[in-house]
Order: sequence, then C-alpha cells, then structure tokens
Amino acid sequence: AVAVDEGSGAVAVDEGSGAVAVDEGIAAAVASGVQNWQVWTFSMAALLTSCWGTVIGQVSEIRSMIPSAFRRLTDGTAAGGGAGDLAKEAGLIAACIAPPTVFATMYPDSFLDSLKSAAIFGDLSLYFALPVVLYMASKVKV
Repeated sequence: AVAVDEGSGAVAVDEGSGAVAVDEGIAAAVASGVQNWQVWTFSMAALLTSCWGTVIGQVSEIRSMIPSAFRRLTDGTAAGGGAGDLAKEAGLIAACIAPPTVFATMYPDSFLDSLKSAAIFGDLSLYFALPVVLYMASKVKV
C-alpha cells in the first residue's frame, strides 16, 4: 500500500515485511526539477555550440578542397545570388551533418568504442612512448 500526505508530500510505502518511509517534500521535488532543467539546458548548449563549430570548420574545409574552377559555386560570388546561394549553403551543411548522423544512427555504441580506442592510444603514447623518447633524447650527445 502507498500513502501520500498531501500537506508535506511525504510518501509511505508498505512492502509486506515492513514499512519504508520516504520524506521528500514538494520543495525538494521542485528543486530537483530546476536542477535537471539547468543541466539539460547546459548540456544542449554545449552540444549545439560544438556541432555549430564543427559544421563551420567542415564547410570551410570542403570549400578549400574544391578546385578553383568550381569555387565560384560555393563562395557566394555566383551570378544571380539569392536563393541559389542559400541552397548551395544548405547543401554544404547537409554534406557535413548527414554522414555522422547516419553513422551514429546505425551504430549508436560506436562513440564509446572510439573513445576507448582513443584512450588506449593516448595512454600508450603518454605513459610508454613519450618517456622512452625523452630518455633516448637525454642520452644523445650534442
């Protein structure tokens, strides 16, 4: 049986073998909701700004890889301007966002696997290779 005191928000649960009392007031629930909202807002802001910066960098890189004969199509100097330039920008942005989105959708656990591989590489580089290289460099006579 579950009993809720409407005044204080206290919850009492009877699980057969004994009673368990949980005293969690409305103020604590509201504070928890505010904290979760703040965490969610901060997380979304971090993700969106990271995505925005990555897309800007990738669009710039794609523009620099396009041969100069076709650069006019993507640098905004094409004759006519207007909606055509906007469509070309949208195409470049889609070309930057679509591949990682498709890959992440198909392989949702791949990020953690990649993170583990990067951690292994970083640990081996930092704690094994770098000390060996520094030791060898200290023994070289100038």
